[in-house]
Amino acid sequence: MLGKNKDVGFSFNSADLEKTKYFNLDGTSVIHVDVWVEAFDDKRFWLAHLPNSPKYKFFPKIPDQITAPDGKVSTGCDRLFKMERDGVITLGKAQIFCLDSDDSYLKKFISGFSSQKLERDFVYVTNVYAIDNVFLQSDLLDRVFESVTGTPVASLATKPSGLLAEVSSLVFDVALGLAFYDVVLHSRKARNVFKDKFNRILQSQLKLDCQRALSSCPEFSRISSSFLKLKRSLENLIVSTGKKVEYDRFRADAIGTGYSSSNAYLFVRGHCVYEGLVSSLLKTSLGIRDAEIVRVTALYSDHVHRVQAIKSQWPDFDHALKTSYYAALPVIPFFDLCRSRLLADYA
Repeated sequence: MLGKNKDVGFSFNSADLEKTKYFNLDGTSVIHVDVWVEAFDDKRFWLAHLPNSPKYKFFPKIPDQITAPDGKVSTGCDRLFKMERDGVITLGKAQIFCLDSDDSYLKKFISGFSSQKLERDFVYVTNVYAIDNVFLQSDLLDRVFESVTGTPVASLATKPSGLLAEVSSLVFDVALGLAFYDVVLHSRKARNVFKDKFNRILQSQLKLDCQRALSSCPEFSRISSSFLKLKRSLENLIVSTGKKVEYDRFRADAIGTGYSSSNAYLFVRGHCVYEGLVSSLLKTSLGIRDAEIVRVTALYSDHVHRVQAIKSQWPDFDHALKTSYYAALPVIPFFDLCRSRLLADYA
């Protein structure tokens, strides 16, 4: 199938691809659906959530798998949108985008906001910030921690789910303030300062340890204080610019859809909240491993091979968490709206 542009070997036109069902070698009328995602890791994620249907076969693709007229090679959502504008990809039933929402879900409640990352026909978005956020599910965090360490979370000063809940509560108002500031009080330089500070605080979770009560942890006190200062700075800006009424309306609209202190972590930058939290739990996990090594070393004269076994068999927390998520596919607020839409559209 020749593309319309001579520089492109193939154009990905949904209408043309839907017709290929009449030429399946196995005699079936299955429609082959190209699922365009931002990066390779996204292939695994979206493939796990696509329906198992006798009518459709799904093939995840990333933008650097094809040659476009401009000759550029890259990945990401901006690249996909460029290819759509250039006619390299024509969306339809057999050509869809599955993308991270970034912060567009919260911002859509602010008057005047528009984004290509809002859902539309044949475009499916996470609603939560990114796929990284989806992996952070409270019950799953606790169960995975127990399976990795052989330690009941009830014996910890702070459960993994408790740490997630505390972080979520801390970011609740800050995430709203940042979204509002970004759209209404837009200043690119100041915006980036606020965002960078916010993301650095999120990543500083890696210094926490679940074997210590957060109430007596100086680092957690510093994190809490930093979030509070950022929240007050944003609130002062909103008031000083006369936008308090508009902000309160936006805040009420977001809360009205289910946004809360218990799920606010879903709407902050996924890489930062995931890296910070998982790094913290990894540190706790390795602390438990090292304590077991000390115990075994003191107990056995032939401890060398026993210690080697502990080290080699100790699971990686990040890998265990993602593998467990894919096995369980728990319901995640807001993202489940996207998953349900996919299941309905491709039943």
